[in-house]
Formats: sequence, C-alpha cells, structure tokens
Amino acid sequence: MPKNGEFRKTPPQGRALPGQALLPWEEIKRSKKRVEVDGEVLEALTILCVRASLFHKALEIMAMMEERGMKP
Repeated sequence: MPKNGEFRKTPPQGRALPGQALLPWEEIKRSKKRVEVDGEVLEALTILCVRASLFHKALEIMAMMEERGMKP
C-alpha cells in the first residue's frame, strides 16, 4: 500500500530476479551434451517458474524431467 503517495520501487519478495535465477535452466537447455541434473534441482526451478508466473518454462522443465524418467 502506498504511503504519502509514494509507490514501492522494488518488486515484491520472491519476484525480484526470476530471470537471473533461471540462468542455470538456460545453461542446461543450451548445452549440446546432456547435463546430469538432480531431480531436486529441476523441481526447485519448476517451483520458481510457477511462483514467477512463467508457466511455459515450468512446463519445459517438467517435460525434460519426464524425458529423463524423473517424476515431475
């Protein structure tokens, strides 16, 4: 809620830098060789995407998990 007509200049907690937090996912996706990633890492990235309203990226990660035989 703005006080004295001033608005918050920073994003709310948890949405500050979703782009930077997803850099590991971009590296995994761009890698020419198959990068071995733990299911917990992919699950954490999926949760991050959902919280940041990046649903297409969350679905991409879940598809990769299914390809690798992990339970999404």
